[in-house]
Amino acid sequence: MTAPALQGGETALWSGQPEGGIVFRPLDIFIIPFSILWIGMVLSSFLNIFSATGSSIPTLTDFLFLFIGVYITAGRFIVDIIRRRGTKYFVSDKRAIITTSFPMRRTQTKNITKGMSLGYDEGKSSTVWFGERPSMRRGGLTPGMGFAPQGFAFECLTDIADLRKHLDALTTSDR
Repeated sequence: MTAPALQGGETALWSGQPEGGIVFRPLDIFIIPFSILWIGMVLSSFLNIFSATGSSIPTLTDFLFLFIGVYITAGRFIVDIIRRRGTKYFVSDKRAIITTSFPMRRTQTKNITKGMSLGYDEGKSSTVWFGERPSMRRGGLTPGMGFAPQGFAFECLTDIADLRKHLDALTTSDR
């Protein structure tokens, strides 16, 4: 993995990327049943349209509701997989860097400072938060119902031991 352009005197320490595949997030316990109910109601509406006497045809609104239901049920997982596939993480001796290629190419950076607040959600799929972790009430969800972490975070990592070692050293030492 090639690190993005580093600043003068900056050294790359770690690189990684999110795991692939479908990732279920805590909010999915509510969204999945809701989306199945949504699709059921839309399909019921379509059945009523096609079984009615006369020449009833679905309206644009019917198709819009169907599209929304399909996106909430399955499409958002596909978008999330594509987004994570194009995401790369880097840590240098001065900054944390996130590069993404979907939906557009973008590079985000966060300076790593002594005493910086770091948060770790460790497990099968770990997340590292740089700075304060946003809550859902404060906009902690991404637009488009991707429900990935907001703020500055490395998400869906399978092994963070080496990353944590570097970050702990950078946030506790004088450089």
